Amino acid sequence: MHQTITHSLKLRFDNSDLLHTVCCKQKDHQNAINLELQAQIAEKDLTQRALQNAKAQLEQRVVERTEALALTNDILHQERVVSSDISQYRTPLSPQIRWENHLFKSIAESFISWKNSEVAGAPLRHIFQIKNIQHKSPLETHSQTV
Repeated sequence: MHQTITHSLKLRFDNSDLLHTVCCKQKDHQNAINLELQAQIAEKDLTQRALQNAKAQLEQRVVERTEALALTNDILHQERVVSSDISQYRTPLSPQIRWENHLFKSIAESFISWKNSEVAGAPLRHIFQIKNIQHKSPLETHSQTV
């Protein structure tokens, strides 16, 4: 019986040492996992703060850009209003040019005593003769037809 008790005590001490070793290894493993989780949490916190800063900067840029666009829009609107105000004072040139062209033709007709329809395509020297004042002789013209 003594041997049984001794053997039983020996097994208990061996089991106690084994249990102590397992517990220590388990605690070390748990501490390593805790340290890794703490590092991940710290990294997550840094990333979250960086994202919050980036978001705040983007929101500030959106506000600034919106203000700039609103100002540009106001300027363009004012320019459009001014442009439309000016356009009511504009006079189209084509009627003016036609009238001046007609006026010049009528002055030319009265000056040379020929109608425009009569001289169209005729040689210029037959219709309008330019003379030298001193010699009273006709000058040569470079243009051949009207």
